[in-house]
Amino acid sequence: MYLLRRHDDRIVDEQHLTYDGYVVYSTDDTPWIIKEVLPNLEEKHGLALCVHERDFDVGGAIVDNIVESVEESRKVLIVLSKNSIQSKWCQFSINYAHRKSLVNGPESLIVILKEEISSRFVSSSIRLLLDPQTYILWPADDEDVDARVLFWERVAARMKGVTGRE
Repeated sequence: MYLLRRHDDRIVDEQHLTYDGYVVYSTDDTPWIIKEVLPNLEEKHGLALCVHERDFDVGGAIVDNIVESVEESRKVLIVLSKNSIQSKWCQFSINYAHRKSLVNGPESLIVILKEEISSRFVSSSIRLLLDPQTYILWPADDEDVDARVLFWERVAARMKGVTGRE
């Protein structure tokens, strides 16, 4: 089970950050996080991710957990979906991460567009994240294995800070 808490106290980089990335997602998208994100980024690419259901301090305030997780992560991976844009906690996480990116640079945010979202549901702050140059679109075709492999390679490269055109 992927949601077991990790106890390895891994140091990610020279700044002694705990995680390579904090993942912002709706709890309604947890099955996709377990099936796709964790195996592809943690297992295949060796990244340490913070996911709220596994890594938040039990009993701690949600706001404190979010702020600490963003602060302890090199990057913030935002999974935008119909579910996440309706979640107040996702909105809070996105706004906090966006504010932090003003100091750390735009490369500290990585946006996955999990599915097409009607513009009528998208707030102005989310609209800023949807510049075609700044997000990676999840391949809709379940049969296109090559597209999904390329997708995870692109996400992992951005998480690791690899630059260059894709």
